[in-house]
Amino acid sequence: TRNSLASDISTTRQEQVNLTPSTLLNKWKEICSSPSFVENNMEIKKQNGVTTIVKEEGRPFRVLQLTDIHIGGGILCFRKDRWALEAVEKVVKAADPDLIVMTGDMVYPLFWATGARNNKRPAKKLATLLQSLGKPWCFAFGNHDGEVFATYTKEQLGEYFKSFDGCLYEKGEEGITGCGNYCI
Repeated sequence: TRNSLASDISTTRQEQVNLTPSTLLNKWKEICSSPSFVENNMEIKKQNGVTTIVKEEGRPFRVLQLTDIHIGGGILCFRKDRWALEAVEKVVKAADPDLIVMTGDMVYPLFWATGARNNKRPAKKLATLLQSLGKPWCFAFGNHDGEVFATYTKEQLGEYFKSFDGCLYEKGEEGITGCGNYCI
């Protein structure tokens, strides 16, 4: 839990002087990657390929579903991308969800429509925004996220998204067709 961050870091005056932002960040990442951690008054447990989110009893659990955001990341869609990201931010802040679920087509790497094939660039913009909003989030890939002409595969994008705080994505079990077959 987050409380373990405080208890794991010694509080003597000399040791406090030696604490650096990178030490604290590394400790935070260690706690968040552990099988169980607390985020926004919810306990998030990862065990045997299943993520479980437990919220205080009697409190509603709010899920916000977003789909077909289509961030292109190219010169032909700069304005549309900005509007889409602003809309995502406004909706998340207004809804104040406990979990954000995106159901495909987060990015749109079609060169003739966006001027870009690099699907990691728009993925970074979206993931950075979601991370800044401080809500846990997950997704399923859509057909456009890993277009045949795209620079990165869905597998590569999934691993990239996992590096962002709050992302609950899992690749899924070996032997199951597809990428991102996981349970929350």
